[in-house]
Amino acid sequence: QRRRDRRERERLDTLREKQRRKAKHRTRRRISPTALKRILIMAAVVAAFVLSMVIFFRVRDIQVTGSTYYTAEEVIAACGITKGDNLLTISRGKAAGSVMAALPYVKTVQVTRHLPDTLELTVTEYDVTYAVQDTSDGYWLVTSDGKITDDKAVKSHILVSGFRIASPVIGEQLSVAVTEGQEAAGEGQLAAMTSLLQELEKSDLTKQVVSVDIPASYELAFWYGSQYYVKLGNKDDLPYKLEYLKEVLKNLEDYQSGTIDLSFSEGSEARFTPNK
Repeated sequence: QRRRDRRERERLDTLREKQRRKAKHRTRRRISPTALKRILIMAAVVAAFVLSMVIFFRVRDIQVTGSTYYTAEEVIAACGITKGDNLLTISRGKAAGSVMAALPYVKTVQVTRHLPDTLELTVTEYDVTYAVQDTSDGYWLVTSDGKITDDKAVKSHILVSGFRIASPVIGEQLSVAVTEGQEAAGEGQLAAMTSLLQELEKSDLTKQVVSVDIPASYELAFWYGSQYYVKLGNKDDLPYKLEYLKEVLKNLEDYQSGTIDLSFSEGSEARFTPNK
């Protein structure tokens, strides 16, 4: 029995020694000169990249295109990027958001990097602004998506009536002034306004529109010049209704004036009621 135990211990010792040798051999293979050389090369590449980001690719020129309301200097100041900043690490989304927040007439901003040292800001501005009245009888200019841009007078701007706005702040979204408990109705009017104004712009009708009336979300209307009062009903199918309007106008004489009802509340046909 003692001999068997001794042989078993010797066998286990031999097995352990073989395992240690294999482990040692694998370790040597992992850190072979070839592998070590590759590791050093990779480390050098990473170091060179980091160094190039720190030393090179600095913003030396900021170009602004598309801006008419604001000067290039105003747009650059609003973006929050200065010469000397790293071109590769700047946040383009943050820069664009800063410009739109600071400059109300800016609709979108595209920020483009041009290596090695140039940043381009391409600005798109709102083409049309509309006048709305606040609860203190003052007029404010707003965009088709409800952004307040200025507190200039109403002259030469399309007037939006049917509601008033509460606590206007330039650069922020307007809110409809309502009594307590009528918040949903106010939100409906705002949604109806943005839908109608955006569709008027898409249909290229804003040059003919004098005023827009939105007493409720289901009572949209506007004056087309001084001749026609156009009733649209709710905001459903607005693109279709406005294209229908263009066809109706083709069949009316220049001397005619009256109400064009496109609400389709009594069927699928438009109704024209001439002024007496």
